[in-house]
Amino acid sequence: MIYIVAEEGFSSSTWCHRIMEGIMTAAKQKRMSCMIEKEDFCSDSSDLIVIIGTSPSWIYKTVNWAQREHSAHIIQINNRAHRMSVNNICTDLFLGMKNVTAYLTHDCGKHNIAFYGLNPSSSSDLQRLRGFGGKEHVYYNHGDLKRCYENFYLKISDYDAVICANDYAAISLMQNLKSQDPAEIDRLFVVSFTNTHIAQLYTPSITSVALNYYEYGKTAVRLYELLMKNSEISSVNINIKSDIIVRATTKYVPYTDRNTTPEALPFNEDNDFFEDDEIRDLISIEKILENVTDTDWIILNNIINGRSYESAAQELFMSTNGIKYRLNKLLNLSGIKNRKELLRIINTYFNKDIFNCSP
Repeated sequence: MIYIVAEEGFSSSTWCHRIMEGIMTAAKQKRMSCMIEKEDFCSDSSDLIVIIGTSPSWIYKTVNWAQREHSAHIIQINNRAHRMSVNNICTDLFLGMKNVTAYLTHDCGKHNIAFYGLNPSSSSDLQRLRGFGGKEHVYYNHGDLKRCYENFYLKISDYDAVICANDYAAISLMQNLKSQDPAEIDRLFVVSFTNTHIAQLYTPSITSVALNYYEYGKTAVRLYELLMKNSEISSVNINIKSDIIVRATTKYVPYTDRNTTPEALPFNEDNDFFEDDEIRDLISIEKILENVTDTDWIILNNIINGRSYESAAQELFMSTNGIKYRLNKLLNLSGIKNRKELLRIINTYFNKDIFNCSP
């Protein structure tokens, strides 16, 4: 049996869902059962507990609880290796940040770089900060991306490139610049992290570091098998490779792979990243884009262009109730309240013709 324990807040994110999807897919292939749990379940020594989170304080507390209350194998999934006697799956974000700064400096010729949207409660962002190389030219997101942008814009002329902590921060930055100073979008080079569907579809498309969260989950199941067969193994640390996906915000300048030395990082406390309404909107639309089918894509295209359910039903040879059912399924999946709210979010971040092409 595999028990999954995820940090509240982070558990609603696209990133966590991809990790869980990887775990469940690999477990199904091995005919293993999975359950998503809180902290009130029983396990035995042949089981696996997977702990997924981003706030160091929560991770330390939860790992210590699991080690104290359970004899099962424990695997912690996070974007850094914590100094605990526990199995760990992560991506070396220090190295990832070093690669991004090297790309902007050596490949793109940019030397005045800001780090934008850093969440001081996120161990992932703090590891990126260490890779960035100092606390100057850093713009923090204390659960308020609008304030982060206002602070950055006061000194925007000091920079020729921006590294954003994640794609949501990058899109928030671009949206604000489109409203206030569109010329800066062409001048500034922008690179982000996580490579979401939104980053790919946004105009201009955003250069982003792809973190393979799905592979995190699959690797957890493979590691579980290794631990079951090798009782002498105390703990294992696995780093999952990341890649820079070059797009329009860096003029498609090719990336040259380089070698860099990794490094560890201390931690901060409470995480307010997921309390930001803008972040919640972006997470919601990303959930839709992750799960949309060709049929759903056509339905969304009809809705965004102001057509009726009847029009979509006629195009797809479906009943009107069938169209409503598929739309409600997407809304329930994403947490978006209704069609009006869906239109507001889509119109905020995308052009109307975005759903004219295939997903």
